[in-house]
Parts: sequence; C-alpha cells; structure tokens
Amino acid sequence: MKLLTVLLPIALVSAVSAFENTVPCLAWSPKRFTSVVEGSHDQYVVLQKDAIDTILAPFGSELCQTKVVAIVDQPEIHTSDFAQYSDALESIKKHSSEAATRIQHQYIDKHVDIDQLVGRIAQLCDSTLAIVNPQGISKDEIYSGNSNTVALLELPSAHSEMTLAKNDALVDDLIKAIKENVGDDYAVILTSSAAKAPLHSKRSTFEKRAPYNVNAPIFQKYQLFNTGVFMAIAVVAMFIGIVVIGITWLGSIQTPARFDSKPKRN
Repeated sequence: MKLLTVLLPIALVSAVSAFENTVPCLAWSPKRFTSVVEGSHDQYVVLQKDAIDTILAPFGSELCQTKVVAIVDQPEIHTSDFAQYSDALESIKKHSSEAATRIQHQYIDKHVDIDQLVGRIAQLCDSTLAIVNPQGISKDEIYSGNSNTVALLELPSAHSEMTLAKNDALVDDLIKAIKENVGDDYAVILTSSAAKAPLHSKRSTFEKRAPYNVNAPIFQKYQLFNTGVFMAIAVVAMFIGIVVIGITWLGSIQTPARFDSKPKRN
C-alpha cells in the first residue's frame, strides 16, 4: 500500500509531462477516403520516429489521387489550444468538422519533421512542391494544373490567441484559394514543427505576460492559471485523496481490548 501510494503520483506526473511536450495533427478533406474510418482519432502518444508513417497511413494510395495536399505548419500549438482558443480557431474547426474525411492525432511526441513529411508525399505521389507565401496567398502559386501539388504554408508561432486568430484566417484564405483551383479535390494536414515550450522552462514567462500598466491588480497583470497548473492540481488532489483513504483505513483497524485465557484442564 505504501509503495503504491508513492509510485502512483510519480507515474501520474510522468504521464502529465509526456502529454505536455506534444503536438497535434489534424487532417481533413471534403473527399471521402474509403481507407479512412469516419471520425478516426488517436488519443495515445505517437512517437516522433513514427509520426510521418502514422499521419500518412490512413490515407493510403488515395492521397496521391488528390490534386492538392496542403501542409500547414503551426509551430507551438497544443491539442488543448483547440478548446482553450476555440473562437480564435473557428475557421479551422469549421472546415475540419464539415469535411467528409477527418483524422486527428492528438498527441505526437515533441514535433513533426515538416520537411520530411513534405518530401515523403512529394516522393510517393511525384508531386510538385509549392511554397505558399503567408503575406499574400495567391491561387496561381498553389496549383499548376499539370500534376498534383503539395502546398506548404508555414505560419508564425502560436504565442498568443491573437496570433492564432490571424493564422486561422490565413488557413481559411488558403482553403478558399485551393477551392477556386480544384474544387473539393484537396486534403489538408495541419500539424506543428515545434512543441510549445513547458511553462517551467521559460524564465521570464510572467514578465512576458505582464501588461505595461504595472499598477494593475495582480489578476490582470499575470496569467496565474493555465493547463499545466490545472494538471498539477489534479495530480496533487488525487495524491491527497489516496493518502486520506490510506490513513482512514489504518485508523479503522481495531485490536481486541483483552485476550481470553485458555481453559484449564482438570
């Protein structure tokens, strides 16, 4: 019991750390891919070395029959951001939820090698590579009309909700430009080339989040509650619950007040 009480919190803390340093991958297409199970998603952690194979495997050979495969690199995004910044990612969530094919890998260890991902698709499908300029997305640079294309859009790091909202608008512009060229014959793979830095690794995290008004109340100056803090509180609460239950069980043990002597033999 004592050993379990010690090991369980350690295992929970390790699990929290493992899920924290991960990136998501969200892929969708208006086309129906017969090899993809509807609404498929994985909630386990995909190892970095297996990331590209895991991302591409559900599409099978049908991916090469798609005119445009758009790779969107959104550095420093985490799965929890889709819930925390739901309004900022409205267009991405709308396009993916309305798609005929949708695949989601919530946790990929560390990051996805975008160059290797683009290179793998281009090699498998003999595709043309198009680097999309986020400053001005043009439909002419996305699809040449001769062969299928891999279009790469590299977005700024997701440092704030405002940045995510701007990047969401860029993804929406990209999809509109693709539709003007090829209609619904496209697929989008959104993932990240860099995981969000853990909160404890940033020495000046609170300084960066503080406003210019130094006289403002503390709850306006700093973000004191986030996903990492919530997970830590949950682990501590579970640990305290285990300790309380253990102490209660130990306290309920009662020993006899006296022992009866053995009957004497005549």
